[in-house]
Amino acid sequence: MWLMSDFFSFQWFKDVSIARKLYFTVGIMALLIGVELFALNFSVGTLSSVRAYVSAEGLWSKAQKDALNSLLNYGITHNDEDYTHFLEYMKVPLGDSKTREQLLLPEPDMAKARQGFLEGHVNPDDIDGMIKLFRRFHSISYINHAILIWGEAQPVVFRMYPLAEQLREEIKKPEPSAVKIAALLQQIQVLNKQLTPLEDDFSGTLGDGSRWLENLVLKLLFVIALTVEITGLLLAVSVSRSMQKGLTEIIEATRRFARGDLSTRSKVFSKDEIGLLANSFNHMSDELEENITVRKKTEIDIMALNESLEKRVNERTAELKTAYAEMEAFSYSVSHDLKSPLLKINGFTKILMSRLGNDLDTDNAKMLKMIVDSAAQMTHLTENLLKLSRSSSAPLQKVDVDMNALVSEVLSDLKITQPDLKAEITEHPMSGAFCDPVLIKQVWANLLSNAVKYSSKVEKPVVEIGNTINFGRVVYFVKDNGTGFNMENYNQLFDPFKRLHTEKEFQGTGVGLALVHRIIARHQGRIWAEAEVNKGATFYFTLDEKGE
Repeated sequence: MWLMSDFFSFQWFKDVSIARKLYFTVGIMALLIGVELFALNFSVGTLSSVRAYVSAEGLWSKAQKDALNSLLNYGITHNDEDYTHFLEYMKVPLGDSKTREQLLLPEPDMAKARQGFLEGHVNPDDIDGMIKLFRRFHSISYINHAILIWGEAQPVVFRMYPLAEQLREEIKKPEPSAVKIAALLQQIQVLNKQLTPLEDDFSGTLGDGSRWLENLVLKLLFVIALTVEITGLLLAVSVSRSMQKGLTEIIEATRRFARGDLSTRSKVFSKDEIGLLANSFNHMSDELEENITVRKKTEIDIMALNESLEKRVNERTAELKTAYAEMEAFSYSVSHDLKSPLLKINGFTKILMSRLGNDLDTDNAKMLKMIVDSAAQMTHLTENLLKLSRSSSAPLQKVDVDMNALVSEVLSDLKITQPDLKAEITEHPMSGAFCDPVLIKQVWANLLSNAVKYSSKVEKPVVEIGNTINFGRVVYFVKDNGTGFNMENYNQLFDPFKRLHTEKEFQGTGVGLALVHRIIARHQGRIWAEAEVNKGATFYFTLDEKGE
């Protein structure tokens, strides 16, 4: 037996797209459901026609009985109304007989057949169904037997007409014969006895036929419903298995590939979307395997290069540390050795100027003044060099520091060294910090002295000090409204011996900001600046709040 599953094993069906498979499945199911609905409609119509025949048989039998009873009553009562009832009741079997005669013809006149059923008091809505049932199933034994009984009863029914005429004529005579009337009524009783078994047989045959047809319809519906369900199940199972098989293979292949088996490839069972997905996976696997192989080789090369670079960096770092240590030692030694003779030069020059007093002419006084200023500048430079060298080597002594008090000390020192301080200092309450107070005091001293120095040339110099919170960290700042600087040179701002201002009125060593940068770095903080030419500058710095 050919099965639906055999159909789905054909390669052509495997290769069509999933959408077409689903369309095909839906189409088959729709067709089968349509067949099922057609069968259901046919079954309901057939059973309804059988019901109509059973009802018509009841009308047929009852009409014949009522006609006989009316005729018998007429023979007894001689009441014309009973005879009229007889004629009215006889219309039902006569109408049914007309229909039977037409339906037995090879080419029946359907209009006459319908008219006969109407005269037989059949519901107009049931007539077409009854005619179709008669023509479709007349060869069935039950229906055929019922038609034969119907035919046998017809002449018996028609024999009532001449008896009824004779009875009417006798009753209408001036002196009706009671003997003749009794004889006619006896003959009518005989017809009644002949019709009764025929009516019973006709009714029983229709009942048997209706039960047979009902069982047939139920079996037909069951078979069709079972066919629809099995076909739908086979379609669903076949399509889902086809999809599941391909998807399972792809999933397993991806798992093996993910576990490191780069040679894994998915089997391709069809040319539909799942097959295309498997081919795409295989193509991707080929490229990934090649890329991973190249990457591993590149990683090996990079590791070898990194080892070589790390070795060279370590060597260079060691060299730089040695050179830096030697430079710091040299700077410390030179600055320390220079400090003593510079102090002597400065001191003896001042003594000389004091002793000579007014004996010095203007040129000599200027030259001695230049010697004093140069010695002071050299002394300041050596002190900064000492601070710069110590800022990197001296151990940190971190304690809790009151920044407000520390800045107040710096401002007091500034007023001593710069009694003509012109800038207006705007102070804000600041948070404390865990830091080295000596080094941080140098930070504030350098930033504030620079701010005062570079804002002293404006009409109303102002220096603002304070702190703010940025992303949970305390940021200290010193802001001035002085000359500012060009941000294009920002990368040189914290380099030692680099000066962004070369004007004579802003003399400096170029060491202060480098010293600040080192101190902040040692505190694991950060320093940066924002500035605009002739509009001032702002320096920000942070410290390690945890004191690590």
